[in-house]
Amino acid sequence: MKQSLLFLFFLLLISCQDQKKLSQDNTVTVRLPAEPDRINPLLSISGYSAQIAEQTFMPLLQFDIHSLKLEPVLAVSLPDHTTDEQSGEVSYVFEIRPEAVWTDGSPVTAKDYEFTLKAIMNPKINAGIFRSYFGFLKDFVPDKENAKRFTVIASYSYLLAETALGNIAVYPEYLFDPKGMMQKFSVQELCSIKKENHPLLSDQQLIDFAQDFNKRRTFETGVLPGGCGPYTLVDWQAGQQLTLQKKEDWWGTKYAKDSPSFQAFPEQIIFKFIPDIE
Repeated sequence: MKQSLLFLFFLLLISCQDQKKLSQDNTVTVRLPAEPDRINPLLSISGYSAQIAEQTFMPLLQFDIHSLKLEPVLAVSLPDHTTDEQSGEVSYVFEIRPEAVWTDGSPVTAKDYEFTLKAIMNPKINAGIFRSYFGFLKDFVPDKENAKRFTVIASYSYLLAETALGNIAVYPEYLFDPKGMMQKFSVQELCSIKKENHPLLSDQQLIDFAQDFNKRRTFETGVLPGGCGPYTLVDWQAGQQLTLQKKEDWWGTKYAKDSPSFQAFPEQIIFKFIPDIE
């Protein structure tokens, strides 16, 4: 976390410099003491991976570095929430920004967030650390008239529910589940898996998807596509360096004056893997 905050602070310093200087050599080189294990927020166990993932993936909500309060990023606003007095269930209504798109230009929708929840709640995926924070989760309900609007239902009131639901990297379904394997299951079904003898645990499709997801070190080879963040992973030389390239006409640029979460000034960021001298 400390490394991540220092890196963010460094980028903010760059944003304050004269734009003419940036145009002369708009590349930032960052030294990492070790190579990231993977660029996959749900599975990575390396803090160095987080520094890179924060530039390629985005959450619905993010903590403001000044106020330390949650602010909307992918989401239009903080979620509206209501509590059912009889059942105690709490409903959180989110809406994704209309401009938000993935690297291929397709819109970020409620289906992508739903897929993200399914990936977390798939017991065969190695995301147990994240899954432990979602014991309150009960169901996901898409808006029938707005593809970017949805409701997440919590079984009970939980202090960190808004943080857990909002501050997770949203995954592009088209990239991580091109065959639609997880569409067979609902969030509610996956949340119901509490016991070791649950029938879904032996579902081959659930298992096959998890095996593919778990083995992904990063994205596909070649020109590596990213999430909906400002940068795309374009090169990874094992043991040497990793390069992020800023997207042309990135959708979030219009919000750069309003929030540090949307400030992305370097055209290129090169992470060099240089171990500490013992």
